[in-house]
Amino acid sequence: MKKGYQEKLIITEIEGQDAIEATENTAYVPVVEGVDTEYTFTFPGVEVAQSIVDNAVDGTQRFMKGWYYEGLMDLVITAPESLKLNKWDWWESHKNYMFVMNAADKFLTRCLNA
Repeated sequence: MKKGYQEKLIITEIEGQDAIEATENTAYVPVVEGVDTEYTFTFPGVEVAQSIVDNAVDGTQRFMKGWYYEGLMDLVITAPESLKLNKWDWWESHKNYMFVMNAADKFLTRCLNA
């Protein structure tokens, strides 16, 4: 996959719907106050992607998910800008943390396999 390739994940409230619906580039789930949130994922290139994985391993070779997710927030999830500025504080007032992290992980994996 070419460095800089982008996809958007749009999370929005769908009235009366609890289940997640997803297409390849867009997913819909209920969120706080029904406000639409659009996340942009950008492929940072193979070398940077590998460094995200490498930097998530501690001194005893354990994979640290929190470190990995921070790498995704820093280098793969490129919007919204307020997430980039506040990282962990962003998730204190926004739902779907694991859904977004899983989607970013799948995006990065798909790019590395393309």
